[in-house]
Amino acid sequence: MLQNTIFVKKLLGIELGVPKREKEEIDTIMTGFISFFDTSKGFGFIMDEGGEKIFVHQSNITGEPLERSKVQFEKEKEPKGWVAFRVKII
Repeated sequence: MLQNTIFVKKLLGIELGVPKREKEEIDTIMTGFISFFDTSKGFGFIMDEGGEKIFVHQSNITGEPLERSKVQFEKEKEPKGWVAFRVKII
């Protein structure tokens, strides 16, 4: 039965799981500062050296995220905009 299900899915072009998407990635480490952070909601924004706001989630930060803290980070393009990850307070 499982093999028939797989065949039908292939025949209909059905894919299970999260579809792969192309991501625009920046591999360089950037610097900026935390311009806003709401600890109760667990997210905020980093202002990079070019003045662009980048979303950051608490799970991507090493250290305590305080406003005006200088940070190093990497960023990745998501459907809603840039997201910071591997964020370190410096």
